Amino acid sequence: MAPHVNAYKRLQPDMLNGYWGTWGHDDRSVTVRVPPARGEGTRLEQRTADAAANPYLVGAAVLHAARFGVEDDLPLPEVQPTGQRPNSEATSPPRCRTRLVALNADERLCAALSPELVEAFTILKRGEWERYLSAAVDPETTDVTDWELRYYLPFH
Repeated sequence: MAPHVNAYKRLQPDMLNGYWGTWGHDDRSVTVRVPPARGEGTRLEQRTADAAANPYLVGAAVLHAARFGVEDDLPLPEVQPTGQRPNSEATSPPRCRTRLVALNADERLCAALSPELVEAFTILKRGEWERYLSAAVDPETTDVTDWELRYYLPFH
């Protein structure tokens, strides 16, 4: 859901995205947001995904995760009260390498998405992360780096 180096930089606390692994009503810090509109406007928002993410892969991952929750009869966590401290310790992993390890550790999701697809994706993203680090960039920076501009926007 975070397909490039810069996508990880936005998944930080207090950045109005899906950093916290919880859900809430009209709270933009949670992974799943239930906006106040009802009736035909009722919807769920998955707030972790980046706009550059492949919508088919994001959709497949989210739907499989939801299916696993139903099949395993997992309880729904308590709602995150809007504007209050997070009621969950679960967060989005902070860096690309950590996320790739977490993805590969989820054997059930990997099997559902296709082991070959996950392997190819992991190889590509690990290589991208290694190129980023080899550019002597501080991996903790949330600023856009020259490397990102050259790599992602070669025509800027």
